[in-house]
Amino acid sequence: MFGKLSKSLIKIVNIIKNYKIINKDLISSILDKLKNILLESDVSVKVIDKFIIKIKKDFKHYINNINQNLGKILINIIKKELINILSYKNIEINLSDKKISIILLVGLQGVGKTITTIKLGKLIKKKYNKKVLLTSVDVYRPAGIKQLYKLSIINNIDFFKSNKKQKPIDIIKLILRNIKNKDYDVLIIDTPGISYSNENIKTEIKKIYDLVKPIETLLVFDSMTGQNSVNISKIFKKFLKITGIFLTKVDSDTKGGSALSICDIIKKPIKFLGIGEHSNDIEKFHPDRIVSRILGMGDIESLIEEVKDKIKLKDTNKILYKINKGIDFNLNDFLEQIKQINKMGGINSILEKFPFLDKKFNFDEKKLIIIENVINSMTKMEKEYPHIINISRINRISLGSGVKKKDVKNVINQFYYMKNIMKKIKGANIKQIIKNLKNILPENIKNFF
Repeated sequence: MFGKLSKSLIKIVNIIKNYKIINKDLISSILDKLKNILLESDVSVKVIDKFIIKIKKDFKHYINNINQNLGKILINIIKKELINILSYKNIEINLSDKKISIILLVGLQGVGKTITTIKLGKLIKKKYNKKVLLTSVDVYRPAGIKQLYKLSIINNIDFFKSNKKQKPIDIIKLILRNIKNKDYDVLIIDTPGISYSNENIKTEIKKIYDLVKPIETLLVFDSMTGQNSVNISKIFKKFLKITGIFLTKVDSDTKGGSALSICDIIKKPIKFLGIGEHSNDIEKFHPDRIVSRILGMGDIESLIEEVKDKIKLKDTNKILYKINKGIDFNLNDFLEQIKQINKMGGINSILEKFPFLDKKFNFDEKKLIIIENVINSMTKMEKEYPHIINISRINRISLGSGVKKKDVKNVINQFYYMKNIMKKIKGANIKQIIKNLKNILPENIKNFF
């Protein structure tokens, strides 16, 4: 999401860090560039002005100090102020232990509330060990209720059925009567999308809000919105008490400034990020980690958490056990690693979290599919003993996988490269492996796959 903003800020950060001395003219020039970058990234003028004033105020204490690296000091101030823009209290999801916690999801039409409902329900069920019930009162969107019902079945989450002939407030009254004696911990309500002109939907949502008294009212906000974020924020602030923001489509290539603006307008925290289209593509929001990513400083903490959440420990331990016992790393193990990379959102999602990568890489994720197809076209013997793969076997694998012979050879070369890496990390645990990848990755990341 922060691609364009990040690219511009990394460029200016890389220039600043070389400055040992910064005079008043130079700081003015730097701040002008920062202002333009933020304007081009759809950050509101009000937020930019406050940001620039704060940097000036914090930096003036150092400007005449020739004994310190002023470039690094300025970068740290920029980082601190970006974190301040995104930092608000109560960043954690509020779940009551005494009674059922009701979470209301609201937003404009088309922002992704339905898939967000599933993502949030699945995360709360798994991470917080809560019994979750989902429902939809979006009677206006064709097949909206049906979509959420199907997704709830796929993801094994309970769903309270409703239909488009019912009124939203009647659905809620029915739910409240029926769940009194149930042992649900959390109820998540997917509401109709609000449009600028339809006052009736706003009235209906306000009635639901007043009736259920939600412990959380999350504004589902599309990160692709841009400058219009100011108007959207004001609409919801007028008739609802928003407790937090769920930012969707963070994986899209957007300018990213809307996220900086919306926090300042609503004065509430971003609590979650939607980082993809699948039900597992949800991430808790950490302002310091996001700012580190924006400035090209990496986010190792989130990567380690992702490994813990999305990778099965037994699969990882199985590979590490083989390595530590000196058992050969084979193509089955390589294929398992590719699957694990896919679970974590792909190569690009992983690489952007590394602080030692100065460049932004754009890896073609389709190459991972080619690797899977090639290995799946091999015999059991070839997967276990890759050294037997000769020219005639390559020809057969090429035909079976539908790729060129050179692609098959590339996959085999990539496997041997990975096998060599496995030898280097013998005896390491997951955390050590991630932190030491700087020494493992080749100089040109693109050649890694």
